[in-house]
Amino acid sequence: MGGRLETYAMLGKLIDILGEVRGRKKIQKIVYLAQQFGAPFGEDFDYHIYGPFSEKLATELREMTWLGLIEEEKTITAGGYIQYRYYLTEKGKEFVAAHSKSYSELLDFADLLKELNSFDARDLELKATLWFLLKSGLSPDEVFKEVKELKPDQAYQDGEIEDALRYLEKFYRQ
Repeated sequence: MGGRLETYAMLGKLIDILGEVRGRKKIQKIVYLAQQFGAPFGEDFDYHIYGPFSEKLATELREMTWLGLIEEEKTITAGGYIQYRYYLTEKGKEFVAAHSKSYSELLDFADLLKELNSFDARDLELKATLWFLLKSGLSPDEVFKEVKELKPDQAYQDGEIEDALRYLEKFYRQ
């Protein structure tokens, strides 16, 4: 991938395709999984407390906010948690339209991106963590046990883990 402008155009188009993304964790997991499944994102991810995380992506989103390309709207949920909602500003829409060559390959992944955005952040965290562990060489059985040890606070149920692994199978076998 090219420079900063191309990266901003790619991330801007991602948000444009989705309309909005609710949550910092969620956008991290969408970019990670889409990249793992072939989308042309260039961020590096390491394992973090909430699964795969890219400091570079977090920085790019902050920069895009500072530049007025995206809006990061902060709300407090009913449970008292801070949630962020990302959407393109008018300036961002103009920027994305002017840099269409930078993200043309991303358009092939629009359906996948929408599907990933339809999952809640907790489910995406599970899918991304499972994928990260599978790619590190663990078997599905090992991954099953490992995710329960890594994420006891999430209290993932066996059925949730099985469903997530089934979802990932269609990408893992390619």
